[in-house]
Parts: sequence; C-alpha cells; structure tokens
Amino acid sequence: MKLRKLIEGSGAGRIAHLPEIDIKAVSTNSKAIKKGSLFVAIKGFKMDGRNFLKEAFLHGAEAAVVQGKIKKPGNSRNIITVRDARKAVSVIAKNFYKSPSERLKTVGITGTNGKTTIALLVESMLRGCGVPCGIIGTIEYRFGRDRISAERTTPDALLLNSLLDRMLKQKAEAVVMEVSSHALCQGRVDNIFFDAAIFTNLTREHLDYHGNIENYFKSKMRIFRRLKKNGIAIINADDKKAVRMEKILKCKKITYGLKKRAALTGIVKKLDVNGSSFDVRLRKKYVFSIDTKLVGLHNISNILAASALGLSFGLDPLSIKEGIERVKAVRGRLEPVGTGGRDFSVFVDYAHTHDALENVLKFLNHAGTGKIITVFGCGGERDRGKRPLMGRIAQDLSDFSVITNDNPRGESPEKIVREIEKGMDRKKRNYTVALNRKKAIEIALKKAGKDDIVLLAGKGHETEQVLRRRKIFFNDKKTAEDILAGPYFRK
Repeated sequence: MKLRKLIEGSGAGRIAHLPEIDIKAVSTNSKAIKKGSLFVAIKGFKMDGRNFLKEAFLHGAEAAVVQGKIKKPGNSRNIITVRDARKAVSVIAKNFYKSPSERLKTVGITGTNGKTTIALLVESMLRGCGVPCGIIGTIEYRFGRDRISAERTTPDALLLNSLLDRMLKQKAEAVVMEVSSHALCQGRVDNIFFDAAIFTNLTREHLDYHGNIENYFKSKMRIFRRLKKNGIAIINADDKKAVRMEKILKCKKITYGLKKRAALTGIVKKLDVNGSSFDVRLRKKYVFSIDTKLVGLHNISNILAASALGLSFGLDPLSIKEGIERVKAVRGRLEPVGTGGRDFSVFVDYAHTHDALENVLKFLNHAGTGKIITVFGCGGERDRGKRPLMGRIAQDLSDFSVITNDNPRGESPEKIVREIEKGMDRKKRNYTVALNRKKAIEIALKKAGKDDIVLLAGKGHETEQVLRRRKIFFNDKKTAEDILAGPYFRK
C-alpha cells in the first residue's frame, strides 16, 4: 500500500511531501522490521518505541510514525509525527488490512467474567448454523486448523487486524472476540466495528490499572461506540450497571437475566455438578429448553447471553439450542478433573476475582453434599483491594482453604498472603498457607473425603506460573492428575 494512503486519518500533519512509496509491512517492533516496512513507535509503560528508531531504519524501514517532536536519528528518512501513536496505529492497521471487521459478522464480548465461555458458545452456535467462525480470546486465537496461543485476551491493533484478514482469506464469515478493558482503553479496537456487543457484568478487577470502578465501567462502555449502524447491545440485566447502561445507550438492545426482569430469561429445572436444565423464554414466551454439561448458575447466564445473540441475529432456535449443547466443557472454567473413580470431585476454575470465586463456591455449596476444600491465591502487582475480599469469601464459603501462590510476579508472596488474611478470621483455623502451589493442591486432595469437592481456583487454563520475572510451566489440572496418579493415592 502507498505510504500516503496508509496513514490517511492517522492524525499525521502535512503528508504531501512524503514520497509515494510502497509499504509492504507495518510493525511496532523494531526487531521485526524488514525492508519496505513502516515502523510505528509506541510509547509503552516500560519502553519507548521512539528509542528504537535508529534500529528500525537500519533494518530497512521506509518510514516511521512517532508521537510528538523528537530528535531525528542520523539515518532517518521519512519521520511522520502524530499526536497519539496508539490511535494512529489503530487507523494504520485498519487501512493496511482494508477494514476486515466490516467484512465479517463481528461479535465483541466484554465484562469482568464469562467472556471466554460466551465466546465458545457463540462460535459453536454460528458454526452449527453453517457460518464459518473464528475466535479471538483469552485461551487462543483460532480459525479452522490455525491455533495461536493468546498472549493477551485482545491482541494489539496490528495483530488483531492481521488475524481478521487471515480469517477472511480462509473464508471465515464471522468472528467472535473477547474485548478486555485494557484493549478498550488503549485503542486496540478503535477501528474494529461490531455487529453485536455483549456486556456480561462489572465487578472489582483491574483497579490497579483503572484506578476506580467508575473508570473501569467507562472503559467497558467504549465497546458500544464501535457498533455498526444496525448493531445491537446485549446486556446482562442482573448486573447493577444494567439500568444505567440501558439509559445511556441509544442503539438497539436486548437484555438477558435470571434474577431480574429481562427480555430473555431462563427458568431453571435442574442445577447440579453434572450440569443443568432450563427453559429459555423471550418476553415470557417459551423458545426452547437447554440441557447442558456446563455447571453453575453463572453458566446459565452465559448461555442466555449467547442465546440472545443468536436470536438477535435471526438464527433458527433449534440450531441455537444444538450449538449450545455441543459445548460440553470450557477449559479452566469449572472444568472437572478426572479422579480415577475416587469418591470426591475436583474442579479447576479461572475465578480470580472475589465475585467469581463467590459465584463458584455458592454453586458448589448448593450442588454438593460433602465438604468444600478451596485452593486459591491472588496475583501479584495487581489490584490489592480484592485480596481480603477473596480471603473472606473463601473462608466463609469453604470448609477448608489453602492459600497459595497465584502468579506473585515481582511481589513478595508472603506479603500477598498477609493481605488476603486481613479478610479472614484466624481464630477459625479452617485454612492453612502453602506457598508452593503443587504442595497446596496436594494438601487439598489428601484432605478430601467421600462426596467432598476440591476447587482449584485462580489459574484455570493457564500453563505458566510467574515467579518474580521467571515463568515456569504449571497447570492446575495436570498437577492434580499427577498427584492423584501418585503413590499416596495408589495405596
């Protein structure tokens, strides 16, 4: 693409003087620059891309986009100045890949919890209706045989647009993506356009980044600015922010929920550790029934969100039902661990916020008959305010808890534990501390008896443990399976 065409709308100043050169690639990584590339220098939280201009031109960059005035390196040729490099790269990505989101049926899902499950349900539903669909989310970016492990829930603007372009070339007709609050704040989806945006819920999370819950809410609301002309907002009526959202939003909208009046509701018939059954009703009229292996009341809510999307898209109700029921489990979301026929149950769940942990534990208390044993921790260098909340919930809703590491990163694990314990009553003595996560899981499994439930919370599908600046392989499910296959349980 010609350079001038590529940077149209990016906020660049005078561009008439720029040569009409062909740009073959765009990158924000100076080390990935090849001959014929455009380098966009992003000022990040840890590094400033402007410090790598010289390297980019040495590697063959034809031009560079920078934020603000800079001292030009001696080997520079074409430096293009913009006010906001993040906004600029979003526009440039859209231009380079010819606005791929406008050529796809694009679904965005935002909210604190439920994004991954809803995305998988929608993907299954669309595929069942004969719509080739890609997925971009917390676990992976996928279409057809292409699978890329996700480094973050929502990729940067360049990678995101390149993924959509790649899906289109492989004949995708739709894409469903999880959209994080960070992505919305940082402009990663500023030039992505959605046919539907689903809001799941809003609870305390990422306040280390957003500062307060109001800023967090406002960041989530940005997704609705990206709706296409006839796009629809799908809102969880059970969330406290729902009424405010409905007043603010002027687009088409549909609500779903269990606890409050909503357009789409679910009437629960069965709810236990083996799954649930419920009727789906639209404006009080029966639409279809669901029998799902997904467990928990929160998963009924997730299914209602997916159903609302399907019905708003005009999909056949039977196809919606069949697509939803095809999803038997979601990796790391109340995912059962095989116990080899033992008389207790083990679940792995990604719950790493206080409300997610509360929802899961309340369900397990409702569904189970034995003791609840919970392994949990809190991530380092993240919102510290939720630590005592999670401690209180784990203690109140579990018969026994093991506090352990959950990606402490550069923080002291002992300090994290002390902050968790501030929400707990030490006199109750129904918890212990084991900073080694494998040891913590082993303690919980050895403590389990007939009909008990062991919950391994916080890491879900993750396969790494971040200790200081070092990453080591660690997966809760595999660790539990290895312990259960070990000598103690072979006796």
